[in-house]
Amino acid sequence: MMRLGDAEYVAALAETMEILRRWAREGRTDGWYKSLSETLKAEGHRVHYRGPIISHLLADACRRDSQGASPCSPPS
Repeated sequence: MMRLGDAEYVAALAETMEILRRWAREGRTDGWYKSLSETLKAEGHRVHYRGPIISHLLADACRRDSQGASPCSPPS
């Protein structure tokens, strides 16, 4: 079972950020919790769209993104 801060969570967080950045570049507006959960599951991360972990992943992704470059900005 995934727990906050464990290796599985960190990997899922990195994938969540990549997914959200890709969706932003694509201009997607259909990225609901269920879509994110299904995409994460396809990448091997067991995250249920109604579970608490997805909320933590999104909150952590927002915090990390707000402290760094925007999702659409090229790397420096």
